Parts: sequence; structure tokens; C-alpha cells
Amino acid sequence: MRRSKKLKIDGAEEKFIPILDAAGRNILILEFKLPSGLAVDLENDITRIYYSLVALLRALSEVHSVFVDTRITFRMAGRYPWRNSGISKSDHMRLVWFQFVNHCYLLEEKTKLFYEQYKIVAQIFSLDFDPKDLTRANRKIKKELGSYIRARGQTFHGWYDAHQEIALFSAAELVHSIDPMVVPSIRADYSEAKNLLRIDVKIGLDFMKSFFIELVDRHSSCIMSAITKFDRLMELVEGGKTNSFSIKKGKVS
Repeated sequence: MRRSKKLKIDGAEEKFIPILDAAGRNILILEFKLPSGLAVDLENDITRIYYSLVALLRALSEVHSVFVDTRITFRMAGRYPWRNSGISKSDHMRLVWFQFVNHCYLLEEKTKLFYEQYKIVAQIFSLDFDPKDLTRANRKIKKELGSYIRARGQTFHGWYDAHQEIALFSAAELVHSIDPMVVPSIRADYSEAKNLLRIDVKIGLDFMKSFFIELVDRHSSCIMSAITKFDRLMELVEGGKTNSFSIKKGKVS
């Protein structure tokens, strides 16, 4: 019997897992149910709070997913698995490049989404929220990944912005396929283009990992506090002690 490989856990996952574990009690569940007999307004308020927490965790998960997908893209950049398939090496690298620059753009968008949801939850539970956090995060992303995000935007809205070395290799590959006498070998060209592509993706990957770890480090205590407060709220509701708390204008006290 073939043994299954264990899921690789690195620093980014180590930061994220405790939050998911804490949310497993009342938030990350298959079906959210409240006790019967609650006042309609109270039931609606608690349900809105629940879905706000779900949205926050989903947003954080999607920031993490950008890093995970970029890690996969880095592996794809180093391997050409399409021999005799009609997909050329330059085709493969172009798609890897486009996939990578799109992930850079997604990091920016998913970070905005996270802070939108974080603000909502912070207001519900009266937690610390600094509106400048998003500005600082965007500044970091643009500093490290700005050229890749611009390449993605140019490709979507104007002329295709190809990776220079991939474009050069693509031309050499085409000439080689038409007349090998003109370009006898493209092995060295391919190796150089592949290595430079991997360097770009690795730069983005390393930044995404450190960015996610810093994001979780900065906000995990507030997220955990919100989860704990919701767990306590559910204990009171399930124990019939709805007079022990109040929800006014969407805020719990």
C-alpha cells in the first residue's frame, strides 16, 4: 500500500492554524444553529455577527491562498511536464509568468478584502482598528511587487507585457523549430529563461510569506479575542442568559 505524503507545514501555516483551531468550536462549522425561542431581532443580530466572523476568516484564508498558489507556481516554473503534448516550453513559461503576476495582483486585492472584514469585526467587538494599516500594507505590496502588478495590468488593458527572457527564448524556439540550422540548440536559452523566471517568482513568494506572517502577527490577538467573545456569547445564548449581554447598533457589550 502506497503511503500518503504528509502536508508540508511552514511558518505561514504555523501562524494560521491556531486561529482556525480556535474558530472550530462555533464558527467553522457545517451548520450554524441558534436555540429556538429567541427574539427575532436578537437572532438576526447574532446571525449577522456569525457571518461577519466567517467572512473575516475567509478573507484571511484567501490572503494565505495567494501565497500557497504562488508556491505552486514556483514549482511549476522549474519543471516542464508537457513533452510531446503540443505545448512548447515557451508556452509553459508564459502561462507560469502570467499566473505569477496575477497572484501579485490578487495579494493586493485580498488584503483590501481582509481589512474590510477586519474593520467590521473590530467594530462589533470594540477591538483596536487602525485605518492606516491598509495603507501601510498596500505600500509594502507596491514596493515589492509593483512592477509585477503593473505587468499584469498592462497585459489585461493594453499590449501583452511578457517576461523579457521568455520572449527572447520564445523567438529562439520558434526559429529553431523552423530551421535548426539557424539556431542549432536552445538548451542554454531555455535554462537561462527558466532560471530568471524562477528568480522573479521566488522574490514574490518570499515576500508573500513574510507579508502573511506579519499580517497574522499584527492582528491575531484581536482575531482570537473576537472568536473568544463570540464563543462566550454563544455560551450565554445556549444557556438562556440573553440578559447578560446586549447588541446595539451591531455592537456587542
